[in-house]
This record gives sequence, structure tokens and C-alpha cells, in this order.
Amino acid sequence: MKVAKKNLTLMDQLKRDLVSSDKRILIVDDEAYNCEVLFAIIQSMELENVDNRVDLCMGGAEALEKLQQNLTVDENNDFKSKYGAILTDLSMPVVDGYQLSLRARKMMTERFHMPASAQ
Repeated sequence: MKVAKKNLTLMDQLKRDLVSSDKRILIVDDEAYNCEVLFAIIQSMELENVDNRVDLCMGGAEALEKLQQNLTVDENNDFKSKYGAILTDLSMPVVDGYQLSLRARKMMTERFHMPASAQ
């Protein structure tokens, strides 16, 4: 009898990807309450030093600036970011979550992968 593999939730995947890294998490939402809720959920994941690994942005434009400021280029000319994941709201004024995801991915080379989740 085959046992089905357990499907990982988004938060399980996030924890798996970030538990053994020093990457940061970028939370983007124009509603402060939603940022607080996501931050509390991430705190419950028991990542090492989690309070110092989360950055909050109150909109997509601010998040794009923060991403741009934290890009570096390595010896192979590949872009690297201190962020391991972006959790973003979809419906925000100016730059929404869809645009943020597209622009963030465009900043990176195809070799670099950063999971982005829109809610």
C-alpha cells in the first residue's frame, strides 16, 4: 500500500526554506493589521532570530525600493538578495502585489529564485 506524501502548506515550505539560512522575509501590505498578523504567524514558526529577520513594508513601491537597496552582485554577475521570501497583499494602491512580484522577479537573473506569495 502506497502512503501519500504530505502536501506542505505555504508556511511549511517557507519554514523549510528559511530554517537553515540567514535570509530575511519581506512582508508587504498596505494594512498595518495584516502585517502584524503575518508577522505573528512567522514568529510562531520558531525560526532562529526571527524578530530580526522580518522587514515590513506598507506598500509595493516601498517594497521595490527595499528590494533594490538590498541587491548585490556576486563574482558570477548573478544578483543576490538578503530576502528569502516575499509575502505580499495582492490589492494595494500604486504598486499591487501582482506588479510587485513581476518587478521583483525582473530584478533577478533566471538563476536566482526567491519565492513570492500573494494573499
